[in-house]
Amino acid sequence: MSKRKGFTLIEMLVVVLIIGIIAAIALPQYQLAVLKTRYTQLMIMGDALHKAQDAYYLAHGKYSLKINDLDITVPADCRVSDSGGAVTCSKFNCVVYDVAPFAESEGVVYCTMRIDGTGQIYYRISPLRKNIGRYCMAPSASDSGKKLCERVGGRFLFVNSDNRLWYYQL
Repeated sequence: MSKRKGFTLIEMLVVVLIIGIIAAIALPQYQLAVLKTRYTQLMIMGDALHKAQDAYYLAHGKYSLKINDLDITVPADCRVSDSGGAVTCSKFNCVVYDVAPFAESEGVVYCTMRIDGTGQIYYRISPLRKNIGRYCMAPSASDSGKKLCERVGGRFLFVNSDNRLWYYQL
């Protein structure tokens, strides 16, 4: 009687099943880690714009609506818009808030990043509202958006009229 070399079909199926289970657990965690890295880059840009806005305010007595006026170096994968109010990067966009008539006096920085199929996640800083000024906003239909806001230290605040979840960040 000769010894068989190799695996049986059942043994191969068990191995494939185990690999499938591990992949099913690891893939969502990996995707969330990638989103967190991108969001961290967005936060770094938002915070840099915020600090540059504060420096501009100290020098001029008002906030700027143009990124070109600020003392900031834009990363290589980003470009400032023709109007000067926005910076577009490969994974996210930021604007110095220019929608409301009080924007110059408030100096809001607003960044956004596309996530899964449910929309965008937002990061907002308002210099005059330092105690409640840093937010992570996620679409309410997005589990990854909710998890991302929580992973970056956000605490749930409320759901607004646009059905976005707001998280305050320290």
